[in-house]
Amino acid sequence: MSKIVVFLLFLVFVTATCLVSIQPINAAKTIVVPDDYSTISSAIGNARDGDTIIVKKGTYEEKTLEINKALSLVGEDANNTTINLHPPYNETWILTQPFRTYSKAITIDEEGVKISNFTITITPGGDIAVNSDETQITGNNITIEDESGVSGLRVKSSFNIITGNSFWVIFLDNANSNTVSNNTCGEIKLGFANQTSSYNVISRNKIEAGTRGLYGIEIRSGSNNVFYDNNISNCLGPIYTGGYKGYGVAFTGELGEIAQNNTFYHNNFVNNNKHVDIYKADSVIGNFWDNGEEGNYWDDYNGTDSNRDGIGDTPYVINSDNIDNYPLIAPFNIENDTVVLPPPEPFPTTLVAAASIALAVAVGGLLIYFKKRKH
Repeated sequence: MSKIVVFLLFLVFVTATCLVSIQPINAAKTIVVPDDYSTISSAIGNARDGDTIIVKKGTYEEKTLEINKALSLVGEDANNTTINLHPPYNETWILTQPFRTYSKAITIDEEGVKISNFTITITPGGDIAVNSDETQITGNNITIEDESGVSGLRVKSSFNIITGNSFWVIFLDNANSNTVSNNTCGEIKLGFANQTSSYNVISRNKIEAGTRGLYGIEIRSGSNNVFYDNNISNCLGPIYTGGYKGYGVAFTGELGEIAQNNTFYHNNFVNNNKHVDIYKADSVIGNFWDNGEEGNYWDDYNGTDSNRDGIGDTPYVINSDNIDNYPLIAPFNIENDTVVLPPPEPFPTTLVAAASIALAVAVGGLLIYFKKRKH
């Protein structure tokens, strides 16, 4: 073998060895808090796109968190990994009147961010602001101490997944094609402040506004949203002059705000002060309260089910333009995704027994009659 060939083989070997040993400069890595960095904000500041930040059990105090990188922020245990956020006030003066708002508690400004498995407490108030697409917020317990209901999980982007969380209110403002599922919450608001939200899927949520919130689901402006498999219950509303004001679903559109072609089916409406309220009829156009075969369960529906297929014989009428044509007789089984059928009719044993006795008496009477005739 010539010296040139031997030299070339040596170069190939050395080059291959170097390529194996050298890590790519931008390779994603895992950062552990507090092992690598004592605070979550410092871990975010030193991370790069694609990195995962694992946060061990414990309580972490932060003012705010700003995420402008495609990171995964993962708690070790949702019940025991707590982030306490304390957003500062912003004060604005109009003439002689001061107006205070909270800074954003968490701001997400990069696509592909994931936040999961935390207890997040925000005091005294401030939004979790999702401003970029393809964010995933999953499995978190979120508490915002602002009792006014102005602060919440506020989504202003598209193709996000919000699932398996507990929180008070979520705003979908100018937010399209999002999935909001399997959450426990007080209120879900769409198209707030004239920002239309469309093509969102709201499913399998447990929504209870209680006496704190006005509405379980509020729609101001939005189209082609689908609401299915939700439990919408105990929306009683705070007390006003004349009584309570709480609605399961409320259409609250003002001038120029339109809610149209939204579909509701397989939802359970239970123990609400009023199941559906429409503020202005001309702002609600062509919405559907069934999927063409099955509708929703309304606890104040008093129709019959003659063929015992689980669907009422007569429609449930909200108003002349909003009708559930196939109301369910029993609450929809969300876990199994099936219509609950009425139990089979019990065998009429009492009636059969009475008929048997009557028949026996009749037969006995006839025998006595014919016996007397014979004699």
